Amino acid sequence: MKKRGSSRYFVFYIFITLFIFLIFWGVKSLIGNLSFFEIEEIEIVGNVNLETDFLQSFVRDLSGKNLFKISKKEILKKYENIVRLKDIKVYRIIPVKLKLKIIERIGVFYLKTSEGELFPIDEDQIVLDNDSFYLSEILPIIETGIAKKDLFIGMKIDHENIKKVFEFWKEIKSFDENFIHKISEFYIDDEELMMIEANMGYKIIFGEEDIENKLKRFTFLEQNRGFEKGDIIDLRFSNSLIIRTEEK
Repeated sequence: MKKRGSSRYFVFYIFITLFIFLIFWGVKSLIGNLSFFEIEEIEIVGNVNLETDFLQSFVRDLSGKNLFKISKKEILKKYENIVRLKDIKVYRIIPVKLKLKIIERIGVFYLKTSEGELFPIDEDQIVLDNDSFYLSEILPIIETGIAKKDLFIGMKIDHENIKKVFEFWKEIKSFDENFIHKISEFYIDDEELMMIEANMGYKIIFGEEDIENKLKRFTFLEQNRGFEKGDIIDLRFSNSLIIRTEEK
């Protein structure tokens, strides 16, 4: 008896599930064919460097299509060749508005090739196009020695110099988000990460440990003593800060 009762409940469950699915499918099909939901407005938000008109040009052909027949996959397909576009959030605003929130890849450093050409890279170490240099991308340079022929737009770059800079950046920004903007260039000298200060041009060596306390010592002296071009600020030692003059 228990077995027969269980079978009845199972059949009933299947029937209800199928019934709900058919209702959902029917409603979706009905909505998908109503002219009431044809797109009249497409709004682009969230873009930083990519121009709105440029982004609009890829989706203008969606106007007049049913709001609920447009998938995120279809929209992403239209932008697949734009490396700077990381993701899109799609909002359907009933009855006739499609809103696209753009998530861009923003440059955080410039990669410098062996030929001296600069390419922005984002926080994921993705190489971005350098056809246009944007005002928001006044960035520190990482000397790499990589040949331009070994780069392509959209690749994730794997290089020891970049790895060291990113490790330093991720650590120091937890203490001072703006410190990185004081630096114009990073390079490696005798396996040490060297940085050049953006305004005066003096050099800084932090080493690899106790970054927070080293930053405090550096900031105190910067504010109360000041440094000048030709100075090398050596913070590698735990309890001292050494200032020496660069050899000419």
